[in-house]
Amino acid sequence: MRAAEVAPRTIAMIEQLIRGKGFYGGIPSGFDELDQMTTGFKGGEMIVIAARPGVGKTALALSMARHILRQRLDPSKNELVRPGYPVAFFSLEMSAQQLMFRLLSSHAGLDSEQIRRGQLSDSQITALRGVAAEISDLPLLLDESSLLSIGQLRARARRLKKMHHIEILFIDYLQLLTSGTDRARESRQVEVSEISRGLKALAMELNVPVVVLAQLNRKPEETNSDPALHHLRESGSIEQDADVVLLLSRESEKEGGESAETPSEDEETARSRLAQRGIICKLNIAKQRNGPTDRIRLLFQPRFTRFDSLPREAR
Repeated sequence: MRAAEVAPRTIAMIEQLIRGKGFYGGIPSGFDELDQMTTGFKGGEMIVIAARPGVGKTALALSMARHILRQRLDPSKNELVRPGYPVAFFSLEMSAQQLMFRLLSSHAGLDSEQIRRGQLSDSQITALRGVAAEISDLPLLLDESSLLSIGQLRARARRLKKMHHIEILFIDYLQLLTSGTDRARESRQVEVSEISRGLKALAMELNVPVVVLAQLNRKPEETNSDPALHHLRESGSIEQDADVVLLLSRESEKEGGESAETPSEDEETARSRLAQRGIICKLNIAKQRNGPTDRIRLLFQPRFTRFDSLPREAR
């Protein structure tokens, strides 16, 4: 592509940023500190959210999706409008119904265990139905296919882009994808490298942000250390291909905060107390190709399987 073609388009983009001062240049995640660092997720970017199992990767991705679906910037009016950006969520681990269960709990602010046990009052059931109706009107597409190859995922994503004009894609999670090529049979590391390159190519082809969840290896747990880029499981190519890498960990586990229990209370009581109060987590922006790196703190609400921005006085 000639510079004469690229330069005017780049100037147009900068002018749009100036006109939209006060808004982010990309799709905001809903977490202000993160969005100030990234200025939103942009078309063509591959964003990796990585953590050990059980830390809350899916909950964080769904919390982002919930914010993204709510409202969007209308460039013609230069203001936020509803509904938000069309979202496609590929889940290779959980069913669409399980994802919707989490969305309903977090959106309604109702304890997921109470819902699971059927311990809801009439007013809570009414509120849940209202939230379900609200979510039904949002531009959210769920794909629960397991054992997808990168080629199949790309074909489905193209179709969703053409038919539903999706503007951001979530994939849960990278290590459950397969490649299917002869070369990928050489080793799992080669296969993951091909998958990673395929996801970056998909983001650029569709010109949408692709947010992909990934697992970390066991080293952070074994050494009781914060996760780092080299802990990305099975391939260093994920780090190379990604435009943004976000490493999620629980602060209480790493910095001596209250976690499992204290001597004066049993494990079940301590777990219940933490669930009520919420768990402080760290999100390490470990790589950002076009911006700064830093660490921010978020509040995980286990009862609602939801992440929220930490209250300012607690930061």
